[in-house]
Amino acid sequence: MRHDRFVVSVGPLKSPDLLRRRAQSKANIGRQWEQLRQELRSKGQTYERQLAVEQRGDAIAIVETLKKFEADITSGRHDFWNFMAATGPLMYRYFWRELRGQPPEWEGILQFFASPYFSELPQPYVASRMVAELLTGNEPIAPSDPMDVDLLSVALPISHFVLTDRRMELRVKKLGLDKRCSTEVYSMSSIDGLFAALENLK
Repeated sequence: MRHDRFVVSVGPLKSPDLLRRRAQSKANIGRQWEQLRQELRSKGQTYERQLAVEQRGDAIAIVETLKKFEADITSGRHDFWNFMAATGPLMYRYFWRELRGQPPEWEGILQFFASPYFSELPQPYVASRMVAELLTGNEPIAPSDPMDVDLLSVALPISHFVLTDRRMELRVKKLGLDKRCSTEVYSMSSIDGLFAALENLK
């Protein structure tokens, strides 16, 4: 039960190179998601089947990231950004060793990320359902959708109130994620409800 009130403020680094890469990544991911959505729709992919895929998504991403990292290192193409991309998986291996996880090394790590022990955690629980809904839905993927999923999958489990756009508000409520996270979700079209809820806190 959450009782403490707090505000989180983040001021990210704003180097030109980082901002450029972030904008490129956002545009590329949006295009890739939309292409995938069209392919899945043409194949008749259901939300339930895609959810099962998304629940293994982190394990798949770790494998692909490490394959690319090792190939780049072997061929001498490594740079700072390649290393940063592999930092997460390499840290997982470090902690898995510290915890003496079984099975050892990558086999155990990948089993964990493909298991309900991971997929039922709040952040992946929210993200996997939102991505499955987007990729099997009728609406085209907007460039901002991938970032919205990232932000909402963190915000919903820790917040009492979340303000997002109308499309995401409806999607969150359709999936029952607001109730799952005990969070009230609003958009600009329902912001009067947010103001009323905040007034009741006085």
